[in-house]
Amino acid sequence: THPLENQDLDQDGLPDDYEVANQMDPNDPADGSTADEDGDGLTNGEELAEGTDVQNPATDGDTVPDGEDGWAKVPDYAPARLPVPQYAVV
Repeated sequence: THPLENQDLDQDGLPDDYEVANQMDPNDPADGSTADEDGDGLTNGEELAEGTDVQNPATDGDTVPDGEDGWAKVPDYAPARLPVPQYAVV
């Protein structure tokens, strides 16, 4: 295995090999899973989970930021994301 594979030396929630591949510092927790490297409304951790480009605010090239694009990997198809359901216990 690669020495950085599955390691998270700065304990920021992102694997070191992912950070290196995406021009982040594997020793700096400030660029971790809760940061938004490209300002698109998705955290770096959400980008990793969804497979979107952490360095490109509109992964599919349609100019709609990934955080607003319900289909962030499909160009020219950008319905809004569904709202997060709110539940109340009665």
